[in-house]
This record gives sequence, structure tokens and C-alpha cells, in this order.
Amino acid sequence: MRTETEVLGDLWRVWGAWGADLDEERWTAPTRCAGWDVAALYAHVSQGVGGLAALTQRRRAEGPPEHGDAVALLRALKPDERVAADLAARNADAAVADARAAGTAELVRRLAEDGPAAVALAAAEPDQTVEYFRRGTTTVRAATVVRLVEATVHLLDLAAALGREPDLPDGATEHTVRFLTGMAPPLALIEVATGRRAPDIFPVFG
Repeated sequence: MRTETEVLGDLWRVWGAWGADLDEERWTAPTRCAGWDVAALYAHVSQGVGGLAALTQRRRAEGPPEHGDAVALLRALKPDERVAADLAARNADAAVADARAAGTAELVRRLAEDGPAAVALAAAEPDQTVEYFRRGTTTVRAATVVRLVEATVHLLDLAAALGREPDLPDGATEHTVRFLTGMAPPLALIEVATGRRAPDIFPVFG
């Protein structure tokens, strides 16, 4: 299987290429993410570029990480149900505001130009333990997988909004399915997948 950084680099290139061809009408097309048009979707995904680059340059931590992989990291970061809705609303509003402030050309530039540099930084030391924005420690690799999954899932959202076939690079599906399988309760997943239980464990990531 191709590495996480290789796949993420290709995903961000796809996002950049698609964005370069969009006209104003398509930038304002609604998506299946509530409250987001295509521009807001781009803003959300492109924020991951700067976030990954910043993470690779944060203070190094000694010893094993508290959250050893992307699944452990996301489980630790999962908000309490009482605040989850509020957090989701604030994240949605932030993407809309960023899209308006940055402009579409800047959103594309982040992915097409800054994306390769961020990926190169992540690829240099993927197993380095770093502080994850004051939420404990993890590895650069785990943070890369989180952004890979987001870029993959939202590329499906983008394809649906634009009425075109997804253009997923090699490895994107495999890495994303591995992550989502890890997020699901294993015994419940077996029962759901074999028709022995209602699919009440989904969604496992949103």
C-alpha cells in the first residue's frame, strides 16, 4: 500500500486541479454538508494544509505518543455529546467565514502550492511524536491519516455537488476504509456487515 503522505499529496493535487476549473456558479453550488457550498468545503479541506505543516514544526515530544494512531487520536478528540453539536456548528461557520475572507483563488493555491510542501514536511519524519494542538501527543503519521480521510470523504462530497465521478488516487480508499473500520466497534461491525444487526453504529466519523 502507498504511504499516507503519498496518497495525501495526490488527494490535495486533485482538489487543486478541480478547483482551478470551477466557475463562479459551481463555487456557490450547495453540498451535502449542511450549510456549506463548494467554497466552504474547499476552505475546510485547505485548512488542513496549514495545520499539517504547523504540526510538523511543533515542539517535539519524547517517548511514545499518547495517541498512537489516527483512530486513537480521533477517539480521544471526540467531543462529549453535549458539546458535539455546538462544536460542529462552530466549525461549519468557520469554514464559511474562511471561504469568504480568502477567496476561491487562495483556497486553490493552498492545496496546489502549499500542499506539496506540507506533505514533504510530514514525509520527512512521519513517526516523530509531536504535541497535537494542546490535546495530547501523537505522531505526524497519525495526523496525516486524519487529513487523508477528510480529503477523501469530502472529495466524495465535492464530486456529488459537481455531478462528476470521484477521482480518488490509488490508496485513498484503502487508507480510509482501514481508518473507518478501526473507528467502529469491532463486534458490532461484524454483526452489521453480516446482516445480524441494524446499522446503529454509524456514522463512526463525520
